[in-house]
Amino acid sequence: NKRFSKNQDLAADAAFTAGEVYEQMAYFDRAQVAYALVADDHSRHKRASDALFNAAVLAQAQGQTQEAIARYQKYTTRYRNDRDAEDVLFRVGVVYEDAKNYGKAAEAYATYLRRYRDGKHAIEAEARAGRNELRLGQEKRAQGHLVAAISRWRSGGQSPANARWAA
Repeated sequence: NKRFSKNQDLAADAAFTAGEVYEQMAYFDRAQVAYALVADDHSRHKRASDALFNAAVLAQAQGQTQEAIARYQKYTTRYRNDRDAEDVLFRVGVVYEDAKNYGKAAEAYATYLRRYRDGKHAIEAEARAGRNELRLGQEKRAQGHLVAAISRWRSGGQSPANARWAA
């Protein structure tokens, strides 16, 4: 039914706009709910991927680690071929690492490396995976990732000026 479809689009547009307004007013909890509504109930809407990402970012900013990770992972599954999927998958590792869940962080970076072997975050993912494995006392695994990061960097993967992962 075309009328139902048009009404659904209008509802999703309204919810997304509400999210933007709430965000501008610094009502981040309300913005997150509005974006989640679009992402969860209108997943075929033209702004659904943006809504899902925004809901994840807001959850992360509010310290809702598990909610943020779940939404980022949903994004990488649902929008796997989207241009931002690589960045979002890398972000899963960052959120785990920020929450001091070093085992899950290392796993997330390994997942990133399996999916985006030569991706734009590959060197940093190798280094971060190694750093997290060191924190867990997994020296052999850490060494493999750290050696890979150095090797990639030496082969021209990233300029030293941009190597913030090395710190």
